[in-house]
Amino acid sequence: MIWIKVLAPSRREKGQAFELLVRQVLDAVGISPIRTRLRVTGIGSLLDIRGRHRQNATPYLIECHTLSREVALEEVKRFFSRFRRERKKAKKLRGFFLSCTPFSPKVLSWYQTLGEDVRQGLHLLSPETIAAHLAENHRLSDLKALEAEVAVSSTLPPGSGFLAFLGRNLFWVQTLLVRGRPMAFIVLEGRGGPAPGTIAQEIKRLDAALKDKRLLDLGLRNRILLELLPYEPRTADELTQALGEPPQDILFLLQWLEKEGVVSSQRASGKSRKLDRYRLNRGFPNFLHLARQFLPGTYRFRFLSSRFASQTMTTGLASYLEDRFRLKLPAEEIEAIINLLSISPAALSFTISSAQNYLSSDREMDAKFIPDGEREKLREVARIRFISDLSLRAVTDSLHEEFSTLLAARDIRAYLARIQLKASTLKHPLFSFHAPHLLTLPGAKPATEAEVSLEFGAVLRLIQEYDHAIQYLDRAIHDLKDPMRLKAAWNNKGLCLFNKRRYQEAIDCFNEAIRLDSNLKQAWLNKAICLREVGDALGALRCVKRALEIDPAYKEAKDLLQRFHS
Repeated sequence: MIWIKVLAPSRREKGQAFELLVRQVLDAVGISPIRTRLRVTGIGSLLDIRGRHRQNATPYLIECHTLSREVALEEVKRFFSRFRRERKKAKKLRGFFLSCTPFSPKVLSWYQTLGEDVRQGLHLLSPETIAAHLAENHRLSDLKALEAEVAVSSTLPPGSGFLAFLGRNLFWVQTLLVRGRPMAFIVLEGRGGPAPGTIAQEIKRLDAALKDKRLLDLGLRNRILLELLPYEPRTADELTQALGEPPQDILFLLQWLEKEGVVSSQRASGKSRKLDRYRLNRGFPNFLHLARQFLPGTYRFRFLSSRFASQTMTTGLASYLEDRFRLKLPAEEIEAIINLLSISPAALSFTISSAQNYLSSDREMDAKFIPDGEREKLREVARIRFISDLSLRAVTDSLHEEFSTLLAARDIRAYLARIQLKASTLKHPLFSFHAPHLLTLPGAKPATEAEVSLEFGAVLRLIQEYDHAIQYLDRAIHDLKDPMRLKAAWNNKGLCLFNKRRYQEAIDCFNEAIRLDSNLKQAWLNKAICLREVGDALGALRCVKRALEIDPAYKEAKDLLQRFHS
């Protein structure tokens, strides 16, 4: 639950700023105001707007609030009564109740009791909904992206946060907790990145809730950290001279970074605190924190070429890769990957920010009924795809003008990049290289375009590129005449749809394969697995028994039947 605070020096200016914010929201949803009435009170501003949708001229009745509290049920009901009266005169009328503060739980409960036809005509625009519309119109970053940026801006746990509208722009204000209490705050621009210090100071001046909290200037924090990357102890005085900022601001941020556990200090006995010496803390967790902060940005090469990064990045990286991507890599490959990551900001950023798992867990494979032999193939596919993804990012980095500086910092005098493409066949699935077009080796090729599509579709399925596989298989199904090849296309498409959890469509595909060949045991087994997923145990049992009638020694069918009886 978030709040949007409209900040301005006076009530009148707050009202004007609120009207500007509302116009931005309405513009994002395609509504043009026709008549606007603004009322400013002690508890906030109220806007009454008549508007029309730009595309279909649908009329809108809009009431907008920015209050110092949640919106009460009586306020929404008053608008609802007015909306119903006016809708009797204009059946096409739509209503918006827009609020910069959350709706009370009573409002939300009452709104859910309204009929669906009423809710389609009357919409409550909460702060979250407003933020989503502004993000779609590129006036604001996605809130999840802002939250992710907050997470890499400090090691301290976040407290409450809110959107502040100041001037013509939105900013994200986030409090930080020390021992469970909000002691400080940071400010991000609405589209991401640290807000200028002057803006952050103005937000603090205008918002009474921030008066007792310390401002952390993220821009200055980053500059201090960059100065500490050489891993040499520095005093506040030395950093003041290097950065040209007030010594009290430098000292405050150094002491705050010590609270966060990012730096440690060495006390200068009997001397001013300005002469304490600060250095970055070693250790893999601190490396991850700073890497998430710097690798996506302008200073990625400077960060990775630093002494701090070279001395700390390898600690814990191997186990981190294994846990994140569910990959168990040979020791020699781990060493090669770490060497690659040490010269590629893009590859390293991918490894610490990607939420992708290249391989399903054994439990998930059990649920999908993947045999052991197939699992080993999938593990090999996952390993090669992972290495390829890292290699492609490293190649991109090698084209950057700062790449040579990074190599020099690593004492690398020559760099040879070799990209190896591994082909895949139906019997030995390895890896499919993502490229604008597909290349085939010289030599024997399938006779027709339809057979090419069938082969590509089957191979892409094996490497889990299901959407691309379906595209090729659809072409094959459209053009193939041979029933033997056509049944293979239907069966492969069914397996792709099954893995995308589109079970009914998958069952339809297996039925088509069975229609072409009633003795296709694989299609009967695949249909049984699908029926089991949708809860048709009896139908699944009939299908698996039919597969065993065709081949009594069919191991996968026997195993599935055993599961039915266990």
